Amino acid sequence: MNLTLFYSLATQLLLLSSCLLCTPAAKAESRIYYAKLEPGSIQINLGLIDAYERKLSKALASTVEISSEDDIEYDIWISSESAIRDKQLANWSRSSYSLDYIPTFLEISLKHPKTQVGITGQTQGPYQLVSDVQLQDIQDSAAAIRLLKSGRIDKVISHSNNAHQYANQPTLAIRELNNSTALFVSFRDKQLLERYNKTIFTANTNSFVDINKMVLPEVSTDNTIIWQLFFKYFDENLNKLVLLNADKEATLWYQSKLPQFKLAQAFGTVADGFDAMRKQPNVCLLNIFKTEERTAFAHFTKASVAYLNERLYTFDDSEFGKKLATSTNDNTVDLNQAARLAAYSFDSRNIAIDSRYLSRFPTSLAELMKERSAQFINSQPWRKDTLVNQLIQQQLAGFIDLPNMMEDSLVKQEDSKEITSYGIKGLAPYRVGYVACSKSPQGEVVVEQINQVLANENNRIELAKIYTKRFDKNSQTAAQKAFIDMQGK
Repeated sequence: MNLTLFYSLATQLLLLSSCLLCTPAAKAESRIYYAKLEPGSIQINLGLIDAYERKLSKALASTVEISSEDDIEYDIWISSESAIRDKQLANWSRSSYSLDYIPTFLEISLKHPKTQVGITGQTQGPYQLVSDVQLQDIQDSAAAIRLLKSGRIDKVISHSNNAHQYANQPTLAIRELNNSTALFVSFRDKQLLERYNKTIFTANTNSFVDINKMVLPEVSTDNTIIWQLFFKYFDENLNKLVLLNADKEATLWYQSKLPQFKLAQAFGTVADGFDAMRKQPNVCLLNIFKTEERTAFAHFTKASVAYLNERLYTFDDSEFGKKLATSTNDNTVDLNQAARLAAYSFDSRNIAIDSRYLSRFPTSLAELMKERSAQFINSQPWRKDTLVNQLIQQQLAGFIDLPNMMEDSLVKQEDSKEITSYGIKGLAPYRVGYVACSKSPQGEVVVEQINQVLANENNRIELAKIYTKRFDKNSQTAAQKAFIDMQGK
């Protein structure tokens, strides 16, 4: 690897959203494909870049190397949305599937500083913002807050994964420097693009029609809205990405709440949806993340969904489960305390976490799990069913995972009612998604009507029930609170 990007130990593997590492590779091809990485004004650590290489190699069943050499003819171009706008795409074919999402960066400072020392810091993490001035390296948000309050630095640059650490500090001012941005993969050879795409497109679409195959009128005159879902969940039995069943049920719910529109059900990737938006005035995408680039092409509703972040799962009847239940009165747990309790359990002393999740955790929590590796073990190769079985058989003290990734496996188990999850202190409890519609007068009307529906708290509680019906009780309670609170996000 010839990159000069910096290295951080906070993240070693993929984000969950990729899921391509889970797809079996075909017989490996002997040639090497070279990829150029242009993430715009963002630095990405080498651990995550290695993960990109593994992901692309797995998807193409060939070796992929990310390089920065000038004398190489690149086969693959990995670029942010902002970089794509600045480049000539005539010789490249872009995949509809995003490789990664880079979070929003924040600038934190004192609301009423007494003095200025001319120093700006930046917290460690898998992504960092490139700056024209030298930035002081700061370990985590706790250290950043101490340095700000002591007057030793003027500002701190951090990212939205750590936002909740600063939000409860009344003396701090927080300013967004950018919105989150996606990384896309483009290919010089269209056949290589087709090979890549085959590993991710999927089934489970039922009555939904591929948006690329829909016959769309130039102008809709009958209040038809092209209502597109996109693939979010990796089905371990199908070995492919599938539509969320909750998204399909939510589509029927929206149709009942919006009888003035006819929702024509479609599926595709997010990029497919935005391509359709550029051509059609009546396209909406359900529950996507909002980025600065996307707001140029779409109207966004108020928050339409609250996705719970990672939670710690335990088996109620185990020693660890009983100790953990008595250690909390708000259904959230301190990971350091959980590790200590696990270390002294008579049964299993291990807490499993898929290491690909670590990039989503604040640096302090990721480092804690690395330091306490005797308790926190990597479950990345395991199926979700295996996690649940090992927990019930008390071969694991607990595991950390996303509720919407675990619901199918929990439902299959007769003993799943004895499994309880807890929020993790220091980790934001949820993140939100939005409905995006064509940036047209028709799209604006649809957004206004959806916002009226979402403004009703009872409607948001109904949506929470759709998205959490197979969650454990604690997760259902946390999700309902998130759906109620998300209106201000």
